[in-house]
Amino acid sequence: MRNKRLRAAEMRGKRDRFEELPDEILTTIVSLLPLREALRTSFISKRWRFIWASHSDLKFDFVNVLGSRAHRFRNTCDFESKRQVQRRKFVNRVDKIMDERRIRGDKINSLAIHFHLGKNFSSHIDHWINSAVLKGVESIDIDLSECTSFRNGGATSNSFEHHQFRASPLEGKHNLRQLRLDSCTFSAPLSYKSLGSLKSIELRRVCIDDGLLMDLLSNCLSLKKLSLHLCQDLVNLKFTNSSHQLKFLDIKDCFRLNGIEVSSENLTRLEYTGHPSSFIFKQVPKLTDVYLKFTNKNRIDGVTYALTKLASEVTHLEKLNLISILSIKALELPDNGPVFTNVKELILAIYPFDDEDNLSWIAYILRAFPLLQRLQLNLFSPSFIKQPKEVDRLLPQCHHEHLTELEINGFYGNLHEAELLMYLLENVISLKRLVVGTNQKIFKGFENWVYEEANSFYKSRMKTTVSSWLNQIIPKTIHLEIR
Repeated sequence: MRNKRLRAAEMRGKRDRFEELPDEILTTIVSLLPLREALRTSFISKRWRFIWASHSDLKFDFVNVLGSRAHRFRNTCDFESKRQVQRRKFVNRVDKIMDERRIRGDKINSLAIHFHLGKNFSSHIDHWINSAVLKGVESIDIDLSECTSFRNGGATSNSFEHHQFRASPLEGKHNLRQLRLDSCTFSAPLSYKSLGSLKSIELRRVCIDDGLLMDLLSNCLSLKKLSLHLCQDLVNLKFTNSSHQLKFLDIKDCFRLNGIEVSSENLTRLEYTGHPSSFIFKQVPKLTDVYLKFTNKNRIDGVTYALTKLASEVTHLEKLNLISILSIKALELPDNGPVFTNVKELILAIYPFDDEDNLSWIAYILRAFPLLQRLQLNLFSPSFIKQPKEVDRLLPQCHHEHLTELEINGFYGNLHEAELLMYLLENVISLKRLVVGTNQKIFKGFENWVYEEANSFYKSRMKTTVSSWLNQIIPKTIHLEIR
């Protein structure tokens, strides 16, 4: 009993010490907490009731609004009626928080709404956005996809309609710089002039057609970054306003897209994932960094285009990151193909890289990229052990004088991998640094990489026989790094 009283007295002492702090310090402390924890401080005492209102980053998702206990049972919402109950709880609670935040607290830096809400809650969403805009919000992230709240494939009603995003809550002076939308609809007519100050726009699973997108971009003259993911109403895109400040263009899995025309004087980076489309590059003097990943049955045509015609269309290209899926062995590359005169770095991922590959593509690369300085090969060899096959690999000698750095990931030490490395060592006469690792390196977009760990067999083999072999064959003039 005495111990309990001592602990209680100790806790009161700690609380009293907090009570002695000025509001400015308490505000700073609470602003560092997750939103849900910040809201809970309102129950400490009357003085603490509205300290949370200083929180400048508002993220409303399932856990922050409905609690972790509700989140654990979200997969039980198999019927639309149950989901609608959760939606109303979510909206009512966010309404109360935003109404309180509207009259208290200073600037809001960011507003994020991650919950499966549809058109029938649009007025609430507009109200939340408007409240944040009045507080000077700079970043708005609206993710209304099903996966944020419920089990995918559940019994969402067929009558469920997506929220229609309107620019009206942004009319007037505002500080908004970043806008991210997921699973909603753009509808005409809209006034896009209020979006002119935006620096970054990301649209994911958004219903917007070519015309609406072009109207939007024509008013966003300060836009530097545009991402379009899974926007299936886009068919032909034309980025033809050369006065745009657009520097980074990211298009991913817009599967109805047939053509892309780009004329942007400031564009420096392009990332494209999807079916091979018709590319037209008219005026891209600063485009130096391109990532391409082609899918569907015509992916061979896409990879061939990237290694041939792209050289004449993007003449200032310095870095090419190319994903080859089920195509590297089937490529028919010309003996005297075009030359990439400015490319200094090439990243090539090969899915899969198996022992039937005759390696003709590597000789082509050494010829087509004469000024290449850095080469990264991300190999995805089958993880199971196959009986080695004898493949005639009669590769021409192709000395390369400028390549100084070579990185090979997903290297298991199999015969065809060893022959690839030996060919490079024989022909890359200025090599200074070689990095070899078993882990597979996967590109996730915009300089974001992840490593997938190799199985224990290949990791063990790398530490013993493969590393020993590498140390024997690599000249002392080359710095070897084994990962």
